[in-house]
Amino acid sequence: MAAEYALKDFTDSGIDGYVSVNLSPASLEFVETIDSLSALASDRVVIEITEHAAIRDPRVLLALLADFRDAGGRLAIDDMGTGYSGLSHLVELSPDIVKLDRSLVAGIAHGNVRHSLARSLVAFCSDVGTSIIAEGVETEEDSELLHNIGIDFAQGYLYARPGPLIESCATAP
Repeated sequence: MAAEYALKDFTDSGIDGYVSVNLSPASLEFVETIDSLSALASDRVVIEITEHAAIRDPRVLLALLADFRDAGGRLAIDDMGTGYSGLSHLVELSPDIVKLDRSLVAGIAHGNVRHSLARSLVAFCSDVGTSIIAEGVETEEDSELLHNIGIDFAQGYLYARPGPLIESCATAP
């Protein structure tokens, strides 16, 4: 599985942080996927579940991920604010991380509705112990506002473009 190679390369690099693996809910139904992920589980591995695909039964998904999470692996909801489930993933899956979709982040410094929604999510996530990552941050204004409302983690072209692991880490601020 690609995640095994990514984690090995990441671990060998000596860089702090974690590796995120984007998976659809359907891919988690394969025993090989779960076995591989459970073997890799640590606080350096995050499974990102996309909201672009339906989760048939969140209880089944949580049961499949139990060994992974018990071993320290973390769960993220990717693309929060788009797709199938909206807030139900947040409630039913109890993720460690929520990744706020770029469609809600872009222009947040100039949009009261986006700003208000993000503030509400920050309050909720703070109450339940979930971290938030803002996706698609492209301007200093948006970055500053996100930081000011309590979103301390972000990704986007403002910080770095996608690239090889070592090059990306060497150029990151």
